Amino acid sequence: MKGMKEFNFEEILNEKYKMLEDVTEMVLSTSSENRVTSRVVSTACYGSKVIFLSWGHHTKCTQMRINPMVALCHNIFQIEGIASIKGDVVDKNNSSYAQLYQAKQSKYYDIFSRLEGMQIIQIEIQSISCFGFEGNKFYVDRIDLLNKTAYREDLEQN
Repeated sequence: MKGMKEFNFEEILNEKYKMLEDVTEMVLSTSSENRVTSRVVSTACYGSKVIFLSWGHHTKCTQMRINPMVALCHNIFQIEGIASIKGDVVDKNNSSYAQLYQAKQSKYYDIFSRLEGMQIIQIEIQSISCFGFEGNKFYVDRIDLLNKTAYREDLEQN
C-alpha cells in the first residue's frame, strides 16, 4: 500500500450508490457452520439496501438465519452487509419491499412472487470496497457505513 486519501463520506457514498442503481445481478456469499456458499441473485439496489427473492428453504436462507453476515460482489464492487429475511413476498407487511424489487426486476417478480414460499430478503450494506485505476495507478475506495468513513488506498503494482 503506497498511501491513503480520505474522502467526503456522503459524497463518495452517494457516488457509489449511483453506480449500483442499475445493477440487477450480484454474487451473494453466505456462510454457517464452517461452510461458505455463493450464487448469483437478481437484485434491486436502493442506497444502503439490496433486495432479492429466494425460497425460504434454500441454502442461502438457511445460512442467513444462522449467520446474517453476508457478502455481495459485482464487477468492481465488494459489499458486506447484514441480511434480514422479511418473509413471504406477497405478505401485505412486505408490500414496500416487494414494490421496490418489482420496480427494478418486474420480470423476475412476476415469475417468482406467485410461487409458494417465496421470501423477500433485504441486505443492509455495512461496507463497500470499489476497485479502480487511473493511468497506471491502481486503487481501492473503502467506505465504512457504520463508522461513516471513506478513503482511497493506492495499491502497489508488483
